[in-house]
Amino acid sequence: MCTMCGKSFNMEYPLMLADGTPLSFCQDCLESMLNELKAKNVKQVCGNPASNLANMLNAMFGVEFIHAEDLDEKSFTPDEDDVDEDRLLKPREIMDKLNKYIIGQDKAKKVISVAVYNHCKRIKANRTDIEKSNIMLIGSTGVGKTEIARTIAKIMDVPFAITDSTGKSETGYVGGSVEDIIIRLINNCDGDVKKAEHGIIYIDEIDKLATHNDGGKDVSGGGVQEELLKIVEGTVLDIPVGRGSRKKMVQIDTSNILFICGGAFASLTMKEKSKKHALGFNSQDSDEEEQEFDAKALSKYGMLPELIGRFPIRVKLDDLEVDDLKRILIEPENSIVKQYKNLLDLDGVELVFGDSALQFIAEKAKDSGTGARGLRSIIEEIMRDIMFEIPSKPNITKCIITKETVVDKKEPDVVVDDDFEVKAKKNRHVPDKKGKETA
Repeated sequence: MCTMCGKSFNMEYPLMLADGTPLSFCQDCLESMLNELKAKNVKQVCGNPASNLANMLNAMFGVEFIHAEDLDEKSFTPDEDDVDEDRLLKPREIMDKLNKYIIGQDKAKKVISVAVYNHCKRIKANRTDIEKSNIMLIGSTGVGKTEIARTIAKIMDVPFAITDSTGKSETGYVGGSVEDIIIRLINNCDGDVKKAEHGIIYIDEIDKLATHNDGGKDVSGGGVQEELLKIVEGTVLDIPVGRGSRKKMVQIDTSNILFICGGAFASLTMKEKSKKHALGFNSQDSDEEEQEFDAKALSKYGMLPELIGRFPIRVKLDDLEVDDLKRILIEPENSIVKQYKNLLDLDGVELVFGDSALQFIAEKAKDSGTGARGLRSIIEEIMRDIMFEIPSKPNITKCIITKETVVDKKEPDVVVDDDFEVKAKKNRHVPDKKGKETA
């Protein structure tokens, strides 16, 4: 299909940008462009029409165009390191990167990939007429709300700050103010306000700000929600930055800061679960289940309608099943098992988790109701004694965690190098009984 006119044709003159973006032109558009360039006195430099066009475009615009036939086949898929750093990742590329760190939650990852892409595209094009779309993540504890927000900031290479809404109070009362959220983002940017203005802020446990009709002034619920309104929508704030005598007031515009909030909304999610498992005439279809999290339901829960309206993108995260938890243990690039493997590898020991051990750990985390968050505490408990003993036994080359190690607290299976001391003496660095190395 022609890049200019959109007509289908047999590609005769393929071009590509230097970053690998493919271009193609039909005969009519190619001749039209060549004639236009000739009229502007841009000289032809070779006979091949496509290569000629590439060189002429380079000369005229100062942008590197490449004739695809002049390159080998690998040039069409440049290495990741060679791609222009300013190129905006497309939604599918964002989701592909999310898949390396987040297991499951395909719908949530897809929605967030599109939302973040549109947000960054809006900023890059300086389209102030397009409103930003903040995101609300709804799901039980440990399903990955915080991890998704943290990972998306890492992928897009933008400043990121995370805060817990439960410690905030209305300005003038005891507790951290809402403006502390912005101060934290600026601090994460080493005081660079312009950089902070394009960052991402994640507000955790937003559901804890739900108002309660008890007759008193709710300074840590409804009051904080009201304080959040102007910041989330976009306003210019005077923020104190620095300490002591170095403290100064700086202005920051929050219009281009993307806000992502997360909350369990326990009663709503529990209601959704009960409908999901209902049978017969009481069963509900998926569309009705999704509507449990509309603005009206959130308003009844205790969230201000004005604040809900400032989070137009609301996505429900699924509860993690045992298979999901098992995959989380080993598949992500930063998985807890891989982290411990790397730690023991520094001691020259190969760490292996048996499949039955992983299965039991996943089942235990599922039963605890803490989701993926519970996996780390279980692994930490298992590895505590092992990490204490292994460094003192340099002849161990392999450590195998079995189900018996996890369930019955038995010692892990190990592989010992019987020739370790012989090899060590040969290498002349065997510690003596006093802990000194032999010369």
